[in-house]
Amino acid sequence: MTITSEQEQNRQPVGNFYILKQDGLMGIKDGVGISPSDWRITLPSDREKAKSRWNDVKQLLEVESLNKKQISLLINNKEARDKATISSYERFGKMYEIEGGNEVVASKFREYAEQANSAISEVIKQEKMTNYQVYFEMSNEVQAENNLFDLAILTLDDRYDSRVRFEAKRKLELMDLAAKIDHRERQTKIKEHYGSFTDFLDEYVWFSTIKRGEAEYAYLHSTHDLDTNACMSVNPISRNEGEGITLQEGQKLTLLRRRKFRFNEREVSIYVTPREKSPESKILKLLRKGQENPALAVDDEIGLMGVLDSIEDAEAFKKHLRKSAINAGSMLAFEEIEDTLNGGEHKPNSIGSSTEVRMFKCFIRKDGARIEMIIHTNQTYLDYLYKDGVAHEEYEAKRLFDSGVMELLFPPSIYEYDVNKMKNSSLENVRKTIRSN
Repeated sequence: MTITSEQEQNRQPVGNFYILKQDGLMGIKDGVGISPSDWRITLPSDREKAKSRWNDVKQLLEVESLNKKQISLLINNKEARDKATISSYERFGKMYEIEGGNEVVASKFREYAEQANSAISEVIKQEKMTNYQVYFEMSNEVQAENNLFDLAILTLDDRYDSRVRFEAKRKLELMDLAAKIDHRERQTKIKEHYGSFTDFLDEYVWFSTIKRGEAEYAYLHSTHDLDTNACMSVNPISRNEGEGITLQEGQKLTLLRRRKFRFNEREVSIYVTPREKSPESKILKLLRKGQENPALAVDDEIGLMGVLDSIEDAEAFKKHLRKSAINAGSMLAFEEIEDTLNGGEHKPNSIGSSTEVRMFKCFIRKDGARIEMIIHTNQTYLDYLYKDGVAHEEYEAKRLFDSGVMELLFPPSIYEYDVNKMKNSSLENVRKTIRSN
């Protein structure tokens, strides 16, 4: 798969994260500071972004200037560093409403540091990066450092290699995003709402005659187009039947764990999987969207995906949800509906998504919760897993490159790779992996 000139032109900029751009005013260079020529050729809005972030760093370090002499004093004065570290945690604790004193704040920021590390690992430790992982492994000096103050100093200390300094700056930015995400979750009580919704499903939606969480295994026995890997036909069968089948060319067995609900005296089977985004996934989504505010960019923190045998069963499930909400003494509404199960072109609002995706998608509003719901039939779900150009794994690889996030997190000038060659290679790896499943 080769990138066309049109695809190259359509690659999106990464909005508010100017300070990570290696060709901008905040790029890691020999020495500290900005040359007059850099300043003159930079857009006014980007100058303001750079000035604002430099001021943030000075505020963090409690200094008036970031010249070499001042940085050297901080590097060599451990007592001053320790004092400023305590002070910085006090200020950041207030900014993000973290209660409990400096030890609690420090513990929180250690969590944010681990999430920043994990966000980088999530990018590079996937099948698509099989041939490139060693290129992008994080420097030991940065991976082990969790202290805000020391990371800021490391960014400015030109005794270190430019790659180490860039990774320290990158980690600070990702930690800041992790803090914003955590702050919003505490404000909106997202996890509590999702727990209440799960209780509603257990008590009012699934069979009341079985134990909570009980489900049965089944296989989807499917036949796929040899050229596109699209699902041509599918038949749900029992686990015992599936384990006795010898697959022919173009056939697949996909194991599901299905629950049941009753609709109009009919038993309906459904595979339901939660879709709770990890902090690392939310960080990467903010980067793709070019947004620093989680409230604007991450509206699908929690959700569920259901897979049913037919469109008729999918309609039954939607009606059953509404009826169950009434039985629970509440109300349930569907918002931002998109339905391409019956055909029609998907209108993606996410970079890298295919117009061929077929699904029912909406947000459920119930009892203060807003939960994303995606419904598939068996056939559209198998396309979601396996079809060339549609499969979710392929979509994740595309959006990493097309959003500009790969170049933002791993600037080619520092990591010495060809981004177009790498994208083509990564997509080929993904397709090979999918077809081998």
